[in-house]
Amino acid sequence: MTQSAKERVETFLKVFHGESAPSAAVLGEFMAEDAIYWSLVPAAPQLRGTQAIAQGIEKQFGTYRDCRCEIHAICEGEGIVFTERTDHVVLNSDNRTVSARICAVFEMTSDGLISSWREYWDSDEVITQMGVERSALEDDLS
Repeated sequence: MTQSAKERVETFLKVFHGESAPSAAVLGEFMAEDAIYWSLVPAAPQLRGTQAIAQGIEKQFGTYRDCRCEIHAICEGEGIVFTERTDHVVLNSDNRTVSARICAVFEMTSDGLISSWREYWDSDEVITQMGVERSALEDDLS
């Protein structure tokens, strides 16, 4: 039985929030080869292609570990999946837990791959929890 777009995104988020950053090969199982990932609209740069996305995610995982995703709401329609979730991560620098409430939009291809993934969240909330300057957070996202 084929997964719905919603189920596909739920499976992807479980993989994404695993113990380590997913590789380009693993991302390729879920994402179109020329997919776009925008980790913080509009502040972060867009990453295009599974290789660039994997490198960007690996850089993020250099800052934190033990990422846990708590989905609050998820819905799909017309090739788009919306999620509202809270990501909880442990900072590598001092073992503090930081949480971010995130709304994400996943655009899906007709064959069930993610073609675009955009995330919207309050960077000031995360900066406050981390106790860093905005530039430090932006460096982690670019």
